[in-house]
Amino acid sequence: MMLIARRSFPKATVTNDRFHVHKLYYDAIDELRISLRWMARDVENEEIARCRKAGTAYVPFRYDNGDTRKQLLARAESFNAKVKAFRSQFRGVTDIPFSLFRLSKLCA
Repeated sequence: MMLIARRSFPKATVTNDRFHVHKLYYDAIDELRISLRWMARDVENEEIARCRKAGTAYVPFRYDNGDTRKQLLARAESFNAKVKAFRSQFRGVTDIPFSLFRLSKLCA
């Protein structure tokens, strides 16, 4: 597609708009979040089944900060909402690396 555009319009300048850059970033994060949610659900179901067979009570895995997998995924949902709000504020980007830098600061 890019080759066709360059041959058809050799003097044109390629530009990116902030909306589409953020949309691509959001879609990638969303895909990752969904796959992690399914993976965490499958791991938890396997652990529950293992505990039932062993006759022990199920105690969910906790990370160093005290979150369970489900709580960690809830944080990902919160991050998802922040990215959506960030995307809704801007309409065009001139500096893609800086825009992605600003998005990365939402993680902190």
